[in-house]
Amino acid sequence: ARFRQVIGVAPMTYVRDRRLEQARLLLERTNHPVKVVAWSVGYANVSHFDRAFRRATGLTPAAFRSQTKTGGHAR
Repeated sequence: ARFRQVIGVAPMTYVRDRRLEQARLLLERTNHPVKVVAWSVGYANVSHFDRAFRRATGLTPAAFRSQTKTGGHAR
């Protein structure tokens, strides 16, 4: 409860958000395959990564990368 009071979100939510933030950076700045990005940020299962990323951004990791490489804007 203390973590939530100080940070404002549950510990697992905080961890997930940081992992997905790092994934966004890797997708924008590298050409690593999506599965390597998933593994790099702690997702052993690429399907779980894909689902979490889509919930957070509204796009699949591949679509996010494609959009950011072409100058589009993801949320």
